Amino acid sequence: MAPVKADAGQLTQVILNLVRNAVQSFGENENGIVKISLRQVNDKVEVCIEDNGPGLAASVIDQLFTPFFTTKERGTGLGLAVVKAIIHNHDGEIEASNSPQSGAVFTITLPIASFERKAIDVALIVKDKILSYTLEKALKVLDQRVKVLKMSDFEDCTISINSVLLKLVIFEGSLDNNELTRIEEIHEMWPGINIIVLGDLPQEKIKDFQEKGIRILDKPFEITRIISSVQNLKIS
Repeated sequence: MAPVKADAGQLTQVILNLVRNAVQSFGENENGIVKISLRQVNDKVEVCIEDNGPGLAASVIDQLFTPFFTTKERGTGLGLAVVKAIIHNHDGEIEASNSPQSGAVFTITLPIASFERKAIDVALIVKDKILSYTLEKALKVLDQRVKVLKMSDFEDCTISINSVLLKLVIFEGSLDNNELTRIEEIHEMWPGINIIVLGDLPQEKIKDFQEKGIRILDKPFEITRIISSVQNLKIS
């Protein structure tokens, strides 16, 4: 389920208001049920609050969200108007209808959050701090936009990589099997991203990586050699 960009407190207020209205509609009915469901429809998230109460009279559905309109003896007529205002402030929509079985249905539609894509040319996942610092400075001299990351930043590949515009990822360090697998996953999911791995790898893994187009540079790590490999990629 994709996230939405919203004020949690305000959305909680909306849900509680709708649930309270549903419960009040049951009256003396002790078998009242309120169901809340959530689903994603294309680029929207849909929240549905449904009850098995008496439903909404056709004559009032179009007026439900009008300020000061109420069907309650002591109601202010502001509850649903505030609900609608909150949803509209989140660029969403809310609709009221009746369930084919029985009861009222309130459907809230909210746009999914759009992550700002940051322009980063090179991501460094380098465990050696001195090498990381030196390599970062050298790449910036070449007008590359560099971001130093940790392997844990790639645990959710979709968010980590989709939120930036990457051209190259450089990995370095004693990479365990899980980290090597993660590198392969990144390569398979985003074949357009160049990958350079610095370090001593098992021979079978070197062959496997090279066949996939993943570049391997073994020790000793000379900055000039690494920079030369980057320049050969022509990622600018």
